[in-house]
Amino acid sequence: GYPGVLDQSSITSHFIHTDMDTTTGSIQYGPSNDNDPMSNAYLMSYVNHMTRYAALSNYINIPSDCPTRERRGWLGDGQLAAETLIHNFDMASAYTKWLIDIRDTQIQVNASGALPEVAPWYHHGGAAPGDPAWTTAYVNLVYWMWHYYGDERVVN
Repeated sequence: GYPGVLDQSSITSHFIHTDMDTTTGSIQYGPSNDNDPMSNAYLMSYVNHMTRYAALSNYINIPSDCPTRERRGWLGDGQLAAETLIHNFDMASAYTKWLIDIRDTQIQVNASGALPEVAPWYHHGGAAPGDPAWTTAYVNLVYWMWHYYGDERVVN
């Protein structure tokens, strides 16, 4: 056990996430000196701040569904958060890497080419063929990479 009395000064925490640059399109809802917690600008900026931190806490090398439990790259969860991340961070290299993970998992898991539900695949759960609601993440991510970043390499 811990040798002593455990209190706040005994604990150190670190916020861990993939290092992603903030986009210039970050949302600012009012003057930065608006400290009135009841103003709409303050509340919206606070909601945006919480959204950004929630998104970061779910991205450590891959988008995860939950930073406290599974921490796997479920395609469905990743695609639902994708545009929020794109509007707040430069996701070009992170999503290029994840698209490669999805392609590699597709080849590794199923000879038919069916898409998995999770990538990278850790030899259990989420194998191909995946549910269409989840596997459309592959097509959507390719589209968003082209649409938001003009990256035609991922289309080819």
